[in-house]
Amino acid sequence: MLTGVILTGMDPLGASRTDAAEVLLLRQIRSMRKVCGELIVMTEEPRRLLPVVDRSVRLLSGYYAGKAPLAHLHAALSLSLGERLWVVSGSRPLLSPKAAERLLAYGAGQEWEALLPEKAGAVYPLPGLYRKACLPAVSALLEKGESRLEALAGSLKVLPVPERVWAAAGIRLEAGKPLLTLSGWDC
Repeated sequence: MLTGVILTGMDPLGASRTDAAEVLLLRQIRSMRKVCGELIVMTEEPRRLLPVVDRSVRLLSGYYAGKAPLAHLHAALSLSLGERLWVVSGSRPLLSPKAAERLLAYGAGQEWEALLPEKAGAVYPLPGLYRKACLPAVSALLEKGESRLEALAGSLKVLPVPERVWAAAGIRLEAGKPLLTLSGWDC
């Protein structure tokens, strides 16, 4: 089973709980449902999301206060039912089930702890696929005081997914952004 994980910020709906933020989160959830058997939204304020998302979505916060987003990844890895997690940023509107499927297909039969997009020689932590086997490395980084997802690259067995693989699926990567910008995306 693939678990979908949305990493939200400190205030997932904005100070005024805007309709736009709520619609974005619900859109992300709807997109992830197409390929994920379990959905998790990581947030510092789970109660604020209770009236927004349906009961099938797990609302979790991290164990390590002030260490998000790495602490949120840690909690998702610890508590997910699935072995593989499709992890995305809560601030990015464009999610593609096709992208998650492309990641899974690329990693089939290969050894990896994280499948991450690569563009121009740089590997980006989001969106990405992570295995539960990442948990010890994530825990060790948190114990050292780390909170950045970028710190994972040197601690995990990363299988970079080159831009050409994405291009073959009609997906364009934008350098410097933890986002897959999709041409012909379907959410």
